[in-house]
Amino acid sequence: MKVAQIVPPKWVNRYPISTYAMALAHWVNEYKEYGENMRANAEYLILDNGAFEGRTQAFGNFKDAIAKCRPDEIVLPDIPGDGKGTLRLSWAAFETLRPQRCMFVPQGKSYEEWTKCLTSWMKNWGERDEYLVIGITPLRKLDSTVEERGRRECLEFASLYKRPIHLLGLASPSYFIGQILSVAQDLGVRGLDTSIAFALGANNVLFDIHAEKINLGNPNQYDGLTADQRRLGWLNMAILDYLAKSEYCDTTGVPMSVIGKVASKWTKYWLAGFANSKVVMQACGMPSGRYDVFSGYVFQLLDEDDIAEGELVIL
Repeated sequence: MKVAQIVPPKWVNRYPISTYAMALAHWVNEYKEYGENMRANAEYLILDNGAFEGRTQAFGNFKDAIAKCRPDEIVLPDIPGDGKGTLRLSWAAFETLRPQRCMFVPQGKSYEEWTKCLTSWMKNWGERDEYLVIGITPLRKLDSTVEERGRRECLEFASLYKRPIHLLGLASPSYFIGQILSVAQDLGVRGLDTSIAFALGANNVLFDIHAEKINLGNPNQYDGLTADQRRLGWLNMAILDYLAKSEYCDTTGVPMSVIGKVASKWTKYWLAGFANSKVVMQACGMPSGRYDVFSGYVFQLLDEDDIAEGELVIL
């Protein structure tokens, strides 16, 4: 699974987003060079419609964004929680945009409505586009007391159609790592987009299974990031990329190989023979705290945790 790392327009040229990327249509239209920078940096570029952020563009403006960034794939218009409205808007756009590769995003206020929406699309129009991708949102509009469980069920249902699947957003690290990561490859999940790695880094938080979701918000608030915040954002992206590619890995710690790769981008040093763990971790902007370095992983310790074995590092 590939991760499309979303960063504010100002930072597009300074972060590793080249392989698989997503541009937001409202940013394309609001920030002069954003669309061109995304196109120049991305090998495969998806254009989102802005519905998740509450910034859905009028179709004419959406087509303007398409012309500006020339995406490889377009997320068809959807209305969160409204299956019938989503089908209507998506079909109208699909008729105009094809043969452009498109992503259909089912919607509904219940699991039954959501599956009915996807079934209707695939029955009536799915066979007309052999390249169609299915996009799955965090399903915040579902009438379910266990929203995250609903996303897993929707993912399993969508996989029956044997089409590439893209996860639109990451609800929480704990749910993604605990429930989605192990089944993503088997269920045909091609990719994920999220701003969580950058947002956590900008707030001096290391990405791990216990991290709380931080929404990106206004992109202009990140114009004055410190060097440590920028480096931690880079490290968080590397961690998330590593997890997405690793079906089986220790999700409680950060591999030293990942930390070393990021450190080499920012300094001339790497752990072997040039610097100790503390220097390398500081070069990555890791937040202050207590860490246990053991068996090739770095584990952040809570105040009540005792070091098990390995090397205690205090930043």
